[in-house]
Amino acid sequence: MDPLDSVINAVASQAQLSVNVINAVASPAQLSDKVINAVASPAQLLDNVIESVVSPKPPVEKPVRYCLICGDKSSGCHYGALTCEGCKKFFCRAYDKEYQCRYKTPCAITPKTRNDCKACRLKKCREVGMHKQSQPPKPANNRPQPIDTLQQSLLPAINNVSLQPANNRQQPIDTIQQSLEPANDSQQPFNPTQKEKFEFAWITQHIHQFHLPTYGYSNERMMMMTIKDVELKTNTETLQHFINEIDSDIKSFIPFTRNVPILNDISSEDKIILLKRHAFSIYLVRSAPAFTDCGFLLKNGGIIAWEKFHKLFYGGLGIKMKSFATAIELMHFSEAELGVFLMLIMLQPILMKDVVKTGFDNVFMLIENYALISRTLYYKLSTRDQEDRLFDRIQGLLEQVNTINNLHNQTLDLIKKNLICFSVPRLFSEIFGVPRTVLDEEVAEHIRRIKESQEYLKSRGLLNIL
Repeated sequence: MDPLDSVINAVASQAQLSVNVINAVASPAQLSDKVINAVASPAQLLDNVIESVVSPKPPVEKPVRYCLICGDKSSGCHYGALTCEGCKKFFCRAYDKEYQCRYKTPCAITPKTRNDCKACRLKKCREVGMHKQSQPPKPANNRPQPIDTLQQSLLPAINNVSLQPANNRQQPIDTIQQSLEPANDSQQPFNPTQKEKFEFAWITQHIHQFHLPTYGYSNERMMMMTIKDVELKTNTETLQHFINEIDSDIKSFIPFTRNVPILNDISSEDKIILLKRHAFSIYLVRSAPAFTDCGFLLKNGGIIAWEKFHKLFYGGLGIKMKSFATAIELMHFSEAELGVFLMLIMLQPILMKDVVKTGFDNVFMLIENYALISRTLYYKLSTRDQEDRLFDRIQGLLEQVNTINNLHNQTLDLIKKNLICFSVPRLFSEIFGVPRTVLDEEVAEHIRRIKESQEYLKSRGLLNIL
């Protein structure tokens, strides 16, 4: 019996999956410890004391704090949140108003772009806890506050701030549907300038140029495939095929991340963090054409029957993957649009708790690039769909693929529990956090010959005699 069969049949309960998810999320206490530890270590404090004794006393500098809305320098706590003067005045004028986002996508709010979209700026003000009823703080005395007091006052705001688009977090269905509905007739349509159109075309052209050579399911490659059945007798062999397929796809995708110009300002370390977060999502989008009526189509033309596929991606994961692939096919993406959509997935902003956990560096560059890619994709889709029905589906696709990306952990757990059965390549190991294992070629060949001998003896009725 295949060693994986017993594991696959014993599917984890929903309660256990919930526990795994809850344990994987950083608690406020853990986040608080990380923030407090980042303020100043004892060694740093000691160095400061020594320098103040040896050298003339420098002027006392106030600690720099940043606006929770746009990231500019903060002038204090206004209406219940740490903000700059610009966002303070904006909220004072706009707190009771309702705006519509002209771009129909979560906009990046930075010091440079905060005046571009009032709707998203006001939405972020409300998210971090700003409200008109808050009284202005009393004039502060000159005595510095203890570190513990500062951390306690800032921690709620840090936990609430969202550097990720608001719609990426779980919301009631009604709220999500309202956010995806077309805007009112009074809303100004998205009408980019000629310069912006050239920029969108330039971005799309370069993404297409560097992505197409890495794409295993391009139209040209699909036409050249020779379809054939794959003889995989056990679940172990089938899962090993998928490990190799995913590893190969990620390996071919990496040169694209190195060469595409829009990622030039993002460091290699940050690119690795983004790739680790979205590797399976990227693979799933790129392999959408592989979900055929007959089964899953490997890049070498082999077909894996759906029965075997669903045994590996169990617990509804396989069904969700197939449903998502169908939704991608219904978008009728061109190969250029598909590349832009992949970039949108990879550049999704990161929550503050994950920024602290992963050590991601250039957060503002990430959200600026995300906003630029969002507008590029909106413009590209609007050229063939003036009613914006296609772009309205994008947010739903992002939510779907993010959910599947998280559920993929159960397949990784299956591999970890049966490491002795697999050969895990180095890149797959680094991206998904699975310990690397290598099956010696000589040992593997020896095992293969033993199996062949057993099959031969069994066919001759000699196995029981021996």
